[in-house]
Amino acid sequence: MILHRIAQHVKDQNWTAVAIDLAIVVVGVFLGIQLGNWNAAQRDRADEAAALRALHEEVAAVEALSSRILADRLATLDRLSEAVDALHAGETAGLGEAHCVAMASSNDLYVGVAGLPTFAELLSSGRVGILRDEALLQALSGLAQSREALEFALASFSAPLVDLTQAHPRQIRLVPRAIPSANAPGATERDYGATCDLAGLAADAGALNGLVSNLEYFDAFARDGLSPWTARLGDVHARLDALLALSHDAP
Repeated sequence: MILHRIAQHVKDQNWTAVAIDLAIVVVGVFLGIQLGNWNAAQRDRADEAAALRALHEEVAAVEALSSRILADRLATLDRLSEAVDALHAGETAGLGEAHCVAMASSNDLYVGVAGLPTFAELLSSGRVGILRDEALLQALSGLAQSREALEFALASFSAPLVDLTQAHPRQIRLVPRAIPSANAPGATERDYGATCDLAGLAADAGALNGLVSNLEYFDAFARDGLSPWTARLGDVHARLDALLALSHDAP
């Protein structure tokens, strides 16, 4: 309709009317573009808010999933270090079952690494730009890099570890037991304790070498893989808390 009117005004050489019609078209196009941009921006802000909430839930779930395992691995490292030092010094009186379990599990580095599906989806769809907070983006990037480093450390350091319960079964024996379930109140789950022949371990050069080697790889894994990943996960959680105005302080 407007084009037909412009054509008629050109035919009549009514240049003022032509200018007015063209101005109406330009203004209409401009307003349409602005309205489209505003609608897109509104959708992006709604999607950003939903993504922040989803990311927070995922980070909290990852921490809940791995917190017990993380604590167990770090405790194992401490006890393994104490046991190795005591065995080499010939002062084993202070070693107990916890140290024996640490030696028995010194080849187990698994920590239950999980990803963040929401961030992965934003990256794959090219929509990570809806996250406007630079500090959050840096924290997420750091977490992704530290997760890659952790997975590399798991793959690299697990291979040379020695399963001492298989290599030296007379010195370290596993004892099956049931313990209260951490996930189902009133239920039990399978676990193991361990008994150790400390004198036999101290006199067995092969066992001592295996313990020292496992301790070195375990320590490197914790230092170069586990600690950075844990720190970056905490950075992401803290930034999400700030953006969502959330507090986890006890009342």
